[in-house]
Amino acid sequence: MNKDDFLNKYHSGDNLLCLDGSPIYLPYPSYEFVLDEEKEKVIDKEGLYEISTTENLKYRAKILATAQKDPSIIPQLKKMCKQNILFYVNTFCYTYRTDLSRKNKNPYVNVCTFPFQDDVLTWMVWTYKENKEGVLEKSRDVGATWMWVWFDCWLRLFHEGITTLAMSQNETDVDNRTNKSIFEKIRINLRSHPEWLRGGWIEKDHGSDKIMAIKSPETQGEALGAVAKGSAGRSGRGSVVFYDEFAHILEAPAMIEAGSALSPCKFYVSTPKGDNNEFARMANTPLVNKRSIHWSKHPLRSKVWEEKKRSEPSMTDEVFAQEYEISYTKSNIGRVFPNFKTSETENKNEWCHVKEEEYFDYDPMLDVYTAMDFGRDMTYIGFFQIKRNPLNIDGRSRDCIVFFDEYSGSNKTAYQIRQEINSRNYKYDVHIGDMRTAIAKDSLGKGWGFYLQEDPFAVKVNYGIDVGPPIHVTGSFFSPNVYIDSLNTILNTKGGISFHKRCVVAISALSNWSYEIRPNERDMEGRPMLKANAKPRHDRFSHPCTGIYYGVHYATYNLGLSFKKKDSINWNGFSQKLPDAI
Repeated sequence: MNKDDFLNKYHSGDNLLCLDGSPIYLPYPSYEFVLDEEKEKVIDKEGLYEISTTENLKYRAKILATAQKDPSIIPQLKKMCKQNILFYVNTFCYTYRTDLSRKNKNPYVNVCTFPFQDDVLTWMVWTYKENKEGVLEKSRDVGATWMWVWFDCWLRLFHEGITTLAMSQNETDVDNRTNKSIFEKIRINLRSHPEWLRGGWIEKDHGSDKIMAIKSPETQGEALGAVAKGSAGRSGRGSVVFYDEFAHILEAPAMIEAGSALSPCKFYVSTPKGDNNEFARMANTPLVNKRSIHWSKHPLRSKVWEEKKRSEPSMTDEVFAQEYEISYTKSNIGRVFPNFKTSETENKNEWCHVKEEEYFDYDPMLDVYTAMDFGRDMTYIGFFQIKRNPLNIDGRSRDCIVFFDEYSGSNKTAYQIRQEINSRNYKYDVHIGDMRTAIAKDSLGKGWGFYLQEDPFAVKVNYGIDVGPPIHVTGSFFSPNVYIDSLNTILNTKGGISFHKRCVVAISALSNWSYEIRPNERDMEGRPMLKANAKPRHDRFSHPCTGIYYGVHYATYNLGLSFKKKDSINWNGFSQKLPDAI
């Protein structure tokens, strides 16, 4: 059965949520919204909707009382749990909530699953049944870890010989016997069960309850834990694996390699942390088996809650994007260009820097400029033109720097780069790049600048290749980091700069390039801390950004653009043509 058929049966009311294909439908009571006199949902002073689970508690009490009076029905109840994970969760499972109002002094509450939780739990069963891997991207505080706990217990309590493995960033997150850890959540859930539903588990019993190891003796099931580092899990074998907050695990590539043969079913769960990591790569892969839980799907969240959360002193745009918005581009801590916008927002005064309308494409009537960063590890070329702003843009800028095309490549020679530029047949005006790299000499005493402008006839004679007309590079000898403020100024200028949607390398780089952090140190809010006097990282995002702001700064100070601004940089470092003696 494919996933759509499986889920459609669930949504149609058949509740086919078991592994052996036996259908069962059980109408258990769920939550109800508390309504005011006008039948509107009640929102408390914390900005959360109020719900009632009273009917569900009555139903549970009736089930337990019946089983206590007549133990012969217990096998049937276990069979019903096995056949329907939602019956099990909504009849026997509990959770620990810290977001309840203070008038409710008991944080241990019965679970009444919300629609998005029904969908995720159903999806987890299907993913396991089909031996697939799944990605779950989420907002903070939507109960993703609890859903794993309920799924884990359901597998081990009602199916024979199941071994699960849960991994997280550090030992305290996996199991330190506090309510924060994954394994203590499993214990909280098992404690809430009647003894006959605990699978033989006894709390703090050496045989069934150890740190990072909880057993279900009746089914020979076991839940194991590990810290997500290096080769963790390489020599093991499990029925299903759960990777918690995978985007935040520094050794994620090594973890994927080590766990390749660990289990055919793995769940990668996380809030985003930029798109320069393995979780982002998997989550953004087309057709990936994925579920997404945005905070707006949570029935107990509202716009009032969002406004309150955003107004907290410790809440920055980057933190909210990471923890709640499932935004890969905004969630990098310490972004170099935090105001780079990739999509339209409700605020019409904000300029969206990514465009795809015809106006922002190549215009054959205008000159083309290239913004380049040379290097063996990566060379980036951005192609841009200077245009007047369209009439429908009410901004402070008369001119717009329009990047309409790009090229990037690794381990390319200067001749190959020259061929790439000339093959596009644009009407070039100026080629802009880093003059320090252009004049750096190789073992033959020549540099990028020489090879780019070398006589094409000489290249043809010596190497038998046609490289096209010379590329004369102009640029600066200054460190590129001094231009960051200039590019930020233009990014903050409505209508000042745009990137066509096809410039995916530039868009990704400007969205994710960030300053160096201290990965093992966190602030009071749990966020990574920037290094003292932090510099932008030297990574795959730095090269496109370097080329772009060389080009942008040159255009700003040499082409008479309307947002020209005085500063202390001496642009006499520019040379319209490299001397032949390079």
